[in-house]
Amino acid sequence: MKKGFTLIEVILSVAIIAILGGVIALLTGSIIESWQYTQNRLELQKASSDIMNELIQGGFEATGIRDAADFVSCGLDSMIFIPLWVDDSHQPDPIANKEQKFTLNRQFKVGSSVPLAQTQKLDSTDWATASVKFKYGESNRKGYLDDVVQVLNPIPYGAKVKFTFTPDPAFYPDTQKSFTWNEEDKHIYSRYKGEARDLLRTMPKVKAEKLTFIYYDNLNQEIPMSSGSYLSNAQIKRTTAVKVYLLFQER
Repeated sequence: MKKGFTLIEVILSVAIIAILGGVIALLTGSIIESWQYTQNRLELQKASSDIMNELIQGGFEATGIRDAADFVSCGLDSMIFIPLWVDDSHQPDPIANKEQKFTLNRQFKVGSSVPLAQTQKLDSTDWATASVKFKYGESNRKGYLDDVVQVLNPIPYGAKVKFTFTPDPAFYPDTQKSFTWNEEDKHIYSRYKGEARDLLRTMPKVKAEKLTFIYYDNLNQEIPMSSGSYLSNAQIKRTTAVKVYLLFQER
């Protein structure tokens, strides 16, 4: 005589399967939520690290706040500063330019440090510092370049040369760099050499809830500021350090 399942056994089996399924679903949901939380946290950490690097260091072959030679405008969520300018537009010519004199492609800011000259040998990645003789031009007119740097060390054949100095922003606004937080779209923008960039352009899932600059004077004391205010010219001259606060959130 064949024996089948009773109704009670079937009901119990279905109940047990349902309970086990619910437990598995709860465990799976918890794992997925934990994984998603970890992913979101990693994305925010990467965004924070990348943007902070852009602001402070300047990113790859760029300039950041650490390269500021002078501050122009200092607000709580925006700033304009003058980075050290790199003039690498010259091609050394031992025949046509035996004296190794080069005219800077931006006007030099009076009172700044003497331009730094560096040379790079052919097939080398290292830059060597060279001694210079600097002559400040007399024109002081926009578009009339006459600030001359003479490299005193022999420039190797085929080498590259570049000069790093503080430019005069009064004549060339493109030498100023700015960082600005936009409250509407929660993005951070930079502008330099006439080009505007969205620093969060590659991070569509991230928004900057807040960007705050805190300024310190030459006594390492925080300069108090209120919302919407900017440092005065006297305060800017005393500013020697900047602290950056970032607050990110997933969209």
